[in-house]
Amino acid sequence: MKQYRAILCAVFLAAAVPFFSAEAFAQPTSQPDRIILSWADDCATTQSVTWRTSTDIDESFAELVEAEDAPTFSKSQQTFTAQREVVESGDMEYHSHSITFTGLKPDTMYCYRVGHQRIWSEWFTFTTASQNENPFTFLYFGDAQSGMDTVYPRLIRKAFLNSPEARFAIFCGDLVDAGSNENQWDQWFRAKGFLAAMYPIMPVPGNHEYSRVRDSEGNERRGLTNLWRPLFTLPENGPDSMEESCYTFVYNGVRFIGIDSTRKDDKLHGEDGIATWLENVLTNNTSRWTIVYFHHPIYSPAVRRDLPEWRRTIKPILDKYHVDLAFQGHDHIYTRTGLHTPHVDVVDLKNADEFDSSSRTVYLTSSSGSKMYRLEHKPYFVKTLENTQLFQTIAIDGNTLTFTAKTLTGDVIDYFVLEKNQSEVILKSHTVHTRINVDHRGASVAAPENTLVAYRTAIEFGADGAECDVYRSADGVVFLSHDPTPRRTMGGGNEKLTEMPFEQIRKFDAGAWKHEQFKGELVPTLDEYLKLLKNTTCHPVIEIKQPGIEADVIEDVRRNNMTDVSTIISFHESTVRAIRRLEPSICVAWLYSEDLRNKGTAEENADRLAEFLIGRSRELDIVVLDLNHGILSPKLIQLLNEAGIHVWTWTVNDASLMERLLDWGVVSITTDKPDMLTEILKRRNKE
Repeated sequence: MKQYRAILCAVFLAAAVPFFSAEAFAQPTSQPDRIILSWADDCATTQSVTWRTSTDIDESFAELVEAEDAPTFSKSQQTFTAQREVVESGDMEYHSHSITFTGLKPDTMYCYRVGHQRIWSEWFTFTTASQNENPFTFLYFGDAQSGMDTVYPRLIRKAFLNSPEARFAIFCGDLVDAGSNENQWDQWFRAKGFLAAMYPIMPVPGNHEYSRVRDSEGNERRGLTNLWRPLFTLPENGPDSMEESCYTFVYNGVRFIGIDSTRKDDKLHGEDGIATWLENVLTNNTSRWTIVYFHHPIYSPAVRRDLPEWRRTIKPILDKYHVDLAFQGHDHIYTRTGLHTPHVDVVDLKNADEFDSSSRTVYLTSSSGSKMYRLEHKPYFVKTLENTQLFQTIAIDGNTLTFTAKTLTGDVIDYFVLEKNQSEVILKSHTVHTRINVDHRGASVAAPENTLVAYRTAIEFGADGAECDVYRSADGVVFLSHDPTPRRTMGGGNEKLTEMPFEQIRKFDAGAWKHEQFKGELVPTLDEYLKLLKNTTCHPVIEIKQPGIEADVIEDVRRNNMTDVSTIISFHESTVRAIRRLEPSICVAWLYSEDLRNKGTAEENADRLAEFLIGRSRELDIVVLDLNHGILSPKLIQLLNEAGIHVWTWTVNDASLMERLLDWGVVSITTDKPDMLTEILKRRNKE
């Protein structure tokens, strides 16, 4: 029977509550609790809900109505009788109730409540899926298991507050530490509060949902907790004896496959095994995107952990049918692979150096609770992080899938984009802009640098990038200036601009030093600079001169909705790392220069420089370098390009040098003379 299903979403408590013991909270009452949404059938036309009451409530109901703005909508609701099952859990006995609403309209919001006679829950809402491939976002969580009454709730609530557009959440097992412990399940549900009743939760079990259970003949064996099915109402389309723990569903055209990997020891092979069932699902799969999720990793990131038979059986199937993502848990560490992973028969994974170029599944593990493991570094993990609670958002829009992993405090620790082009899948973990003609501090030969008039002139000269330099004032305003003092360009002294309030900085004349015609030009803010460039073909290139102001710069860029067109550059490695952490969707480049006098020619230094720069790029997690033109050579650019690194260069004001650098393969040139470079580019485009 399928009377119970559940949810596991992230949460947020509606109001402060007085302290009671866990045992008191776990006791059922006549008031419905543990209310959770899920799907047992079509996501566009059905919705399942499960809840619990004491045994005093023999018959329970659900009321449903299409959502309205008026508070009198409940007069037109429909009433449905729920299924009920008695649950015996240790010394506790209660009723589990469930219902699946059918015949719903796709892409429609509904209101519902559950209860009996005068004892009802509050009204909740849910929205059905679309029958088309409409864009949507969902959440992925790794193991909770521990800390559910301390640190886990904050992460769940933060995830949904951060991603209110999320339509549902998937959980990769080990929801609790002991699958038959009512108090732990109560903590799990309380952590999610009303969120589980409004956002469908689609979990799979982990090994900690397994315990000693009694079969129908009263014999004890190790099996999935008897509480799993009363807690959740999930699809029953999995292999025999794995109903609601191994299943598949489709949401807005995306195929999801949840697998109970704990059954790998007794249910992996055979005609009715997991592998055969998985292959059958994928053989008939027509979805553009396919996502699998299970508890035990194909590639374990933890020390002295590996499941070779699980990998040898499942990975070839995922490879054969080009599954896009595999979400996992179990090892309490964040790891991600690239598209290409070691061949399935590789034994020494720790030293694997040959990857299967035909594979295209990205494997991820994550953790959301308090229990953490130690990482064992392996060459196929492109991103790792220990000892951190995380939540992950995945947005799918047509041929583009965007993945973001975030911490509780909002730091983005990983970000990538998968793009599909016919049969090809491209993974982009960095944004790269090709701004061939970047003005240096504005058109600084013709106008005073780092002023709005200089950037207006650069736009007129045909620049497609506008480089500026930024600091932060003593009262927190990010402003434009190359120098740390007002002496050279503002007619001031040697006092530090960063120690002045912006009102004082604004009183300086930023144009008179250049020419009388620019007298009265103001020091602009970063926000003013961004607004000037917005909706033009000349895009921001922001050099951060002052470490520690990265978050303020990002805030200004986000506020102007320019993260997708902006580039941030800096000589400071700490700044580059901070930008990659705070907003990895922004293109970021490390500025570097070196004096080659007494070291030989640029060509003679190419191998040494390439080794150093490639290594540093890997450490900084970047793919763009902005290099002084004096260290460049055709060989260096070739070596960097072969390593996947794009080369920008500065500051080039000679026409013949511009020509050579373009021939060598640089993708951006910063210049004081954007008009000169514009003419060169026009001529080259005609040839």
